[in-house]
This record gives sequence, C-alpha cells and structure tokens, in this order.
Amino acid sequence: MTRKRAVKLLMARGYSRNHANGLMRNKAPGDSNFQAYNAYLRCERICDAFERLSSCFYNYGASADVLAKALFSFGKSLTGR
Repeated sequence: MTRKRAVKLLMARGYSRNHANGLMRNKAPGDSNFQAYNAYLRCERICDAFERLSSCFYNYGASADVLAKALFSFGKSLTGR
C-alpha cells in the first residue's frame, strides 16, 4: 500500500490530512505502510473500546481509574514488560 493510499484511508476515518501525513511519515522504522495503517486502526479500536468500557463502568458505579489500572496491567502482561 502506498503512503498516499494509507493517508486517504486515515482521512476517511476522520483524521485531518496533516495528522494522517504526520502519522505515516513517522511510522516505526522497518514497518510497511500497511503495517503502520493497521497499527493505527488497532489503537483506534482499543481507544473506542476503552471509551465504551469506561462509560459502562461509570454507569455501574466503578471508577475509571480502576479500569485504567486494570487495562494498564493487562497491557503490560501482554508485552512482557
């Protein structure tokens, strides 16, 4: 996938042209444009899921801080750091 195509796909998801260009220019060394685009989509999905979970937990009286700590520790266990 070309950088231009990845930028257009990010723009279709609501990113500004400058932000999308910046993301694709500053991708991790060695990553293809397709890999970088997929990484941004995964991050977007995680943020959306966190937002939904946060509002759900808030509605049930649990604090967002507890949820954030749980997700942070879960992320650390996945990365092995």
